[in-house]
Amino acid sequence: MSAPEQIDLAHAAPFRLGGLIVEPALRQVVDAQDGRAETVEPRVMQVLVVLAMANGGIVSRDDLVRQCWEGRIVGNDSINRVITRLRGLTKAAAGDHGRIETISKVGYRLIGDISLVESHQPAPLLLRSTLSLRSSGPAADPHGGMDDQTWTALVADVRQQISRDARQQVPPVTAPATPILAVMPFDNLSGDTEMTYFSDGVSEDILHTIARASGLRVIGKASSFQFRGPDKTVRQIVTELGATHMLDGSVRRAGQAIRITAQLVETATQLTLWSERYDRAMTDIFALQDEIAAAIAGALNTYLAPARAVPRLDPEAYDHYLQARAVYSQDNSHGEQMRCIALLERSVARAPDFAAGWGLLAMFRALTLPRTSDNEDEGNRIAARAEAARALAIDPECGTAFMAQALLMPAFSDYDEKRRLAERAYRLSNGDSTVAAFYAASLANTGRVRDACAVLDGIVAREPLAASFGATRAYFYRSAGERVIAAQMARETEAAFAESDHAMVIVGLIAIYDGDPGHAAALVAAAPGRLGALRATLDFHTRAFGLPGDRRTDWIRQQLMASHPVSYLVTLGLAAHAGEADAAIDHLCTAIVENRPIAYDSNDEGRGVARANIAAALFGVPAEALRRHPRFAEACVRLGLHEYWQAHDIWPDCADDLTPWYDFRVECARVAATIGSAQRGPCIRT
Repeated sequence: MSAPEQIDLAHAAPFRLGGLIVEPALRQVVDAQDGRAETVEPRVMQVLVVLAMANGGIVSRDDLVRQCWEGRIVGNDSINRVITRLRGLTKAAAGDHGRIETISKVGYRLIGDISLVESHQPAPLLLRSTLSLRSSGPAADPHGGMDDQTWTALVADVRQQISRDARQQVPPVTAPATPILAVMPFDNLSGDTEMTYFSDGVSEDILHTIARASGLRVIGKASSFQFRGPDKTVRQIVTELGATHMLDGSVRRAGQAIRITAQLVETATQLTLWSERYDRAMTDIFALQDEIAAAIAGALNTYLAPARAVPRLDPEAYDHYLQARAVYSQDNSHGEQMRCIALLERSVARAPDFAAGWGLLAMFRALTLPRTSDNEDEGNRIAARAEAARALAIDPECGTAFMAQALLMPAFSDYDEKRRLAERAYRLSNGDSTVAAFYAASLANTGRVRDACAVLDGIVAREPLAASFGATRAYFYRSAGERVIAAQMARETEAAFAESDHAMVIVGLIAIYDGDPGHAAALVAAAPGRLGALRATLDFHTRAFGLPGDRRTDWIRQQLMASHPVSYLVTLGLAAHAGEADAAIDHLCTAIVENRPIAYDSNDEGRGVARANIAAALFGVPAEALRRHPRFAEACVRLGLHEYWQAHDIWPDCADDLTPWYDFRVECARVAATIGSAQRGPCIRT
């Protein structure tokens, strides 16, 4: 069977897949054995049809985007979510006759027996069968032997039965008491699929403006923007996002003119509370976004924050800015960060008074700085500082500029100033989940892991369908010692986001430190050529535990001294986890005293914590066994952490968690009194 350019479910034939009968037009998958039917989302059904039509052949991600997303720009999470949903759907009844195989860096393949349905369809397929009978009857008798009255009655009965079945299968909509708004990606009506980034960017700016309204919770972009076209149904938004209200619309751009239509829908009643159409010039785009946000706030009886000055902006500069945000929302690897920087440099070159462009540019540039030393790449450090300062000179409340300043500070120093800057960025960037995640890292940087968990809870509440945030929350909860909760979060993450490499790295790390390296090995085996960070950690763990005591100690000491694919701080944690905590903590304290570089790199293509916050690694999952050694207090004193805790009377979570092993506060005080201030924290200069 050859695949069409785009899938039209209304004209796709039903087919069998192992023990399942798939009816695309009704969006139903029926278990042939017990007759149970499950209705799926349109996009999920489209992807299943494309894979089935390939008849065992490989379907690339580009093919899926062209045939199921109409060529729109979509992130990996959108495709991953659909593939994960299909795997869960087919696994129970279809088994190996419905397995979706990932072909690394190529695409997907549906394995199993696939055949067209010819007869013995279950009840939900009766209408199609009857209509087929009508069209195939003798020319003299278009109803296949039935008179008009009998035919009309039969069709009406079948349609009523299907309607009753559908109502019985769909649970009633229940809405939370607190308003929750989902801002959907506005449809691109510009006649050019390349302009999707622009309509997405306009939608996102409206989202962030509304998020500043008092008492109004807004679902994050990474989750709500996964629903496009036919997926933007009220029931989908309620079921998967829990929204009480939905803002949707369209954007049409022609040269320097723009038309935006928007409508606000109450999901419980499906009533349109407000709708409007706006025709403006591109130079008025920010004023228009504020006007729309104010109308939404009024419709929901909320009040916007004090109005901000509305700049007039060069349209091409705004284009580059939106493209950078679109790139970053799909991936945050080092390569994508560099693409964002190039786009933002072009943006601010055309709009030198564009504060948001300067702030985002400074933040992205700070993220690309090396994690091995505070003295490398000085040119980019100077540039990022100047860009952040430029943003704040234009807009003193530019949140991304404050976050850039926090990320540009050296590791193991100025803990309070970094936290203050990050917190200010977080407060000013309400609704920006990326900024919130960096703020969580700044809290973990001084051992406040449970506070970081609370921030991640808020992010995941806004972004329930974003793989990276859900996985990161599981990591933080595990770092806080919440094993049961973290294990559940890891299982949910794996079930929902199996195609996300970053998420699977975290799931595998949690498995290793929970004593289940076999699960991590299975994840690595299922992703050949990928999951580099997990693969390196697993290799170290396997080798260390495979050696006898004396040889293990010697080998671990060699690894601590050598250049190793696992980060230095991760290596220390692995060494302690393998029973060599004495060797690990001795090496760390010696490295601090001798001013050796202390590096933390996730080995995940540039993703992960920035250099400024690498002290967070000392309070993460890998360092759990390291913290239980009494000399961990010495490391904290030498790194200046104890001085910060004392000055602000804010102690890390581990101060209480370590009670079964030693009194952390007493040990810190003893070491501080012994070594003197001159021997504290020399590594901050590296």
